Amino acid sequence: MKIKYSTIIVDDMDKSVEFYKLLGFNVHQVFNLPNDNKITLMESKGETMIELIDNGDEAGLFSVGMEVEDINKEIEDLKSKGVEFFLGPTKISVGYLAMCKDPNGATIVLIQHTD
Repeated sequence: MKIKYSTIIVDDMDKSVEFYKLLGFNVHQVFNLPNDNKITLMESKGETMIELIDNGDEAGLFSVGMEVEDINKEIEDLKSKGVEFFLGPTKISVGYLAMCKDPNGATIVLIQHTD
């Protein structure tokens, strides 16, 4: 497993984008959503991205996306260790995903990309 992205709910998109630019991230893609909500994907030199979401929810870490090669194997292994999944595996446009919560309530998203 490797971290693919972290999702952070933000209070101020412009300030957040400028902060992550200071850390060496660049805007990769921006999505304008209904009700003036916005998602900004920021990339760095590595493969890991930060997803900033301004949607009116409480600010803070929302989720961490982990890329896996075999989602069914990973789920089976993690379940055998006591991890409970509340979603998945579920087909999505880029492959499959599954979700569980860490002990602090952050969502952990497992993603298997398909060709």
